[in-house]
Amino acid sequence: MLPETLTNRIEKVELNSPADKAGITKDDKVVALNNVPFDLKNPQLFFDNLKTLAGTTTTISIDHEGTIKERSITFEPNKTVGMLGVIFATQALAPRPFLQAIKEGVELTNKYILNTVLFIKQLFTRRSLEGTGGPVGIIAATTASAQQGFKVYLLLLAVISINLAVLNLLPLPILDGGQALFYTIEAIIRRRLPDNIKLGIHIACWALFLLLTVYLTYFDIKRIILSFWCGA
Repeated sequence: MLPETLTNRIEKVELNSPADKAGITKDDKVVALNNVPFDLKNPQLFFDNLKTLAGTTTTISIDHEGTIKERSITFEPNKTVGMLGVIFATQALAPRPFLQAIKEGVELTNKYILNTVLFIKQLFTRRSLEGTGGPVGIIAATTASAQQGFKVYLLLLAVISINLAVLNLLPLPILDGGQALFYTIEAIIRRRLPDNIKLGIHIACWALFLLLTVYLTYFDIKRIILSFWCGA
């Protein structure tokens, strides 16, 4: 499992977020959302439910200083997925025996691989890059994780490595998956593809990749500036 595990306690509430407008504050604990409990053993169920609530108004149950309170929360309609606008706190897990740690590490790696594949699928089905970060976003996240401790920093590096490994298998010419696709096509047609065709595809792919990088970098910088401005 994680060296740090997610809790239902809110560490930070973003200014003017749906959570902030609903009166949710730091150290509140989310009990349920839309009548779906926050299961600490499987928090992914909570986030899967949250994703479906964009543009809706529903009820969120909050443990505020030991008192359960029901609040109405309205999610932004211009988002493709529901977003609370909070950061949940984490807590350290107890050490695991060596073999159990390896077993749970493999399970967690498989989980991240599956989540990466599902995220890529959602990019195409939703036709939106919302939630996607570019180079600047990765640097910002890495810096933030380093400030939270060495364990969190190593975990983020592991997640980034897994994401890059999965992305590298995409059938794009500039990636290993694209090269495998070329070899597969050549094996089927039993001859090499013309070099000028390969070169043209590579140049077009690189151009699109650079445009995507610039696009994501713009929104990364915009997000960082807004976060700094709101936190000031």
